[in-house]
Amino acid sequence: MNENTDVAFKNNSRIHFGISATDLEKSISFYKELFQAEPSKIKEDYAKFELDDPSINLAIGLSKESSAPASNVSHFGIQVKSSEAVTQAKERFEKLGMPVKVEEQRICCYAVQDKIWVNDPDGNEWEIFVVTDYNSDLKSDKETECCSSEEAEKEKEAVQAGCC
Repeated sequence: MNENTDVAFKNNSRIHFGISATDLEKSISFYKELFQAEPSKIKEDYAKFELDDPSINLAIGLSKESSAPASNVSHFGIQVKSSEAVTQAKERFEKLGMPVKVEEQRICCYAVQDKIWVNDPDGNEWEIFVVTDYNSDLKSDKETECCSSEEAEKEKEAVQAGCC
């Protein structure tokens, strides 16, 4: 019995998560563009992306339901090192005709960020962002969403109730 991993990856650990997809082909196309990489494994009902940059193991399973199951995940994201990388991601998705939401110098999560938002074929929100000021004392813009549309609604309700 082997006590060590049979899978090579760059760091000592990496993030893994699995998502359900209602259309595996569309999801593979989306994630190929998001990660700018080919999947490491494709089966009839399954695909996997194993990447060093970002360091992730993403498994995509074909859902047997007509819609992907609901989850408690707010959103997913990729943190990059420059606003230029955010702009390049924006341009890639726009070339594909996908809706892209752009936020520049957004105060969010006690930091200032440039970011874009895109949705995968099953509606999972992805942000690609750079932190341009890590030490902001402000939580977020009060009139707009931070980190997801659900977060925005919760925050607006809290502000209206006199909290935060």
